[in-house]
Amino acid sequence: MTFTTSLDRFAKGITIGVISLFAVIIGGQLIPSYGLDPIGSTVFIGLLVGICLFCMLFRPLTYVLTSDKLI
Repeated sequence: MTFTTSLDRFAKGITIGVISLFAVIIGGQLIPSYGLDPIGSTVFIGLLVGICLFCMLFRPLTYVLTSDKLI
C-alpha cells in the first residue's frame, strides 16, 4: 500500500522559520556587501538557495508498506 506524507504544524512552522531566516540572511548579505564582493555574495546566496532546493527536492512524498518492509 502506498501512503502520502504531509508535514505537521510544528514541521511547517520550522520550515517557514528557516526559509524566513535564509531570506533575512540573503537580504542582509545582498544589500551592504554586493558592491564590495559581488562574487562572494553571489556564491553565498546561491549556497543558501541550493540548500533550500535540495531539501525541498529530496523530502519524502510517499511511503510504501509491504508485507515485510517499509520503503
